[in-house]
Amino acid sequence: RNSDWLKALLVLSACIFFPAFLAASFVNQFVRKMGLGKTLDESDQNLHLTLFGSKLWTKIANWDWTSILAKGVILGLIYFLMEAVVKRFTMLFLAWLNIQLAPMNIWVISIIVFGVAQVLFAIPVVPGVPAYMACGVIIGAAGETQFGSFALAMLWGCFVALASKLAACIIQMKIFGGLLGSYTSVRATVGVNSSVVKAIRFILSRKGNFKSKVYILVGGPDWPTSVLTGILGQPLVPMLLGTLPVLIPIAFTVMTGGGMLKSASGDDIWVGLSGLFTTLAAVSLGGCSVGFMLAVDEALTQNKAEIEAIPDDEAVKEYDEKAAIVADKYKEASRWTDLPWFIKAYLVVAFVLIYCATMLFGIDSPDCFEDADLTTDYRLPPINSNFANLIKYPLGWVGVFLEIFGVALYIIFKKVISCRTSPGPVPAPLETTQVTA
Repeated sequence: RNSDWLKALLVLSACIFFPAFLAASFVNQFVRKMGLGKTLDESDQNLHLTLFGSKLWTKIANWDWTSILAKGVILGLIYFLMEAVVKRFTMLFLAWLNIQLAPMNIWVISIIVFGVAQVLFAIPVVPGVPAYMACGVIIGAAGETQFGSFALAMLWGCFVALASKLAACIIQMKIFGGLLGSYTSVRATVGVNSSVVKAIRFILSRKGNFKSKVYILVGGPDWPTSVLTGILGQPLVPMLLGTLPVLIPIAFTVMTGGGMLKSASGDDIWVGLSGLFTTLAAVSLGGCSVGFMLAVDEALTQNKAEIEAIPDDEAVKEYDEKAAIVADKYKEASRWTDLPWFIKAYLVVAFVLIYCATMLFGIDSPDCFEDADLTTDYRLPPINSNFANLIKYPLGWVGVFLEIFGVALYIIFKKVISCRTSPGPVPAPLETTQVTA
């Protein structure tokens, strides 16, 4: 059932080509029936599609389409949030902040940037990259003037970015992770009894093997990784020490922001340097992400016995058993073949709307959003001090409304299915249980 996410991703990205495949398969089979091309076996004569096409159609028809379409809606919504809200509006906000802070003292600017970074780090879907780039642009602009040296401004920007990251790790571990970790439902959601999370716990808890710890702490997503270490009860100081090598990708990202600043001022050499620093930042972050996966896989392979010996969280185990009952009831109530056509229509139309919006934003993004980066002057056209102007008319707003209506129909579908689900045992609400580190 977990593979339904992959199937949903496949449908969301490639379903536009499937009708063409079916048409080609039908024509191919028709030509063969006319006696041209490959000779058909007697068993193939009654097929409307080629043998391969028929087998593929049968297999796809037996998929759990309720689950796949629902997950497709969620993936499409995530793409929209990352493309529009995180990538573009966050950048425009930071561009606005850059202009507002320009007249201030570098030390005041650094404190404000530090505080804004903490807010950005506290949002799960926002990566650390915009905050690091802001240090390069905002602190770089003020620091070059007040320090009299762009190199010194970049060094100070790297320091503020690293301090922001470490402070965010402390907040995420001790406040988010520490508090959320006391809730059984949260620990169940992050899968503390799963082999992967147990492998991460094993890597972070054992002595030595600093490289694997660095891969986990630096290569994982910012917010989830730090919060997970708090939920798992890991000690703070070793986690911060293992996070320090993040300075390397942070420095490249800060320099990317500095390159954007210099490029905008007309310094041609920085156009190429900005691209170089962007590549180095992407390679370093990507390499750590690969290292994260390899470290977990190595632990699961070489230390399987030790990982399996880690005791399960009994409260989570009981919660999972109750949740499985609820999931079975939901699956029974939402079985695709048993749903009335009008209930199916809610989900199908929701998916189609989200799919159209996703294709619109993915294929024709320049006609949906205005270009904006940290050096954009929001007071000038086309933004004209109105953040809503970041979305272009009409295609951008068409995509936004498609997203809104698609999500609304999906919510209606979920409510209808909930009404069809017969009452039964449900997991307890967010109860608090004592966690042993």
